[in-house]
Amino acid sequence: MKQCPKCSAPAANEAWLCPCGYEFDQTEPTTPDLPPSPPEPQVRATSSRVLLYLVTWLVALLTLSRDIRLVTLLWVFPIGLCAPFSLPQGQHEAQATVYLWILGGWALYLVHAVLFFRTTRIPWLTILYVLLCLLLITNVSGCQHMLHGRAG
Repeated sequence: MKQCPKCSAPAANEAWLCPCGYEFDQTEPTTPDLPPSPPEPQVRATSSRVLLYLVTWLVALLTLSRDIRLVTLLWVFPIGLCAPFSLPQGQHEAQATVYLWILGGWALYLVHAVLFFRTTRIPWLTILYVLLCLLLITNVSGCQHMLHGRAG
C-alpha cells in the first residue's frame, strides 16, 4: 500500500491520485501487501549445544566401560568404527591399518564437530546429532566387541 508523502494518508495500490491532490508517479510498480514470511527456526544457544555434545560423548564413553584404567586407551577409541571390517593378519599391515583407522576416526569426529557447531538450522543440527549418536553407537559396540573378543 502506498502512502502519500504530502499528507501521509494511505492510498490504494490502484490509485494514482491522493485525496489531497498529490499525484503518485505512475511508473513505479505497485506490489500487493504480502504478509511477512515466518523466520526459519534458528538454534538458540551455543552453550546448550556444547552441553548436549559433551553429555552424548560422556554417555558413550561410560557405556563402553567404567574401568578407569581404560582412560589410557582413549586415544584408540575410534578403532571401534572398524569392527565391522576385517583387518589384515600380518603385523606390519595390521599396525598401519589400525593407525589409519584411528587417525581417520578422529578426523571424522573433528569434521563432524565443526559442522555440528557451525550449523544454524535446527533440521541440520538434528541430522548431525543423530549421525553423532549412530557413529558413537557403532564405535562403542565395536570397541566392546574387541575388548570382549580379546579378553575371552
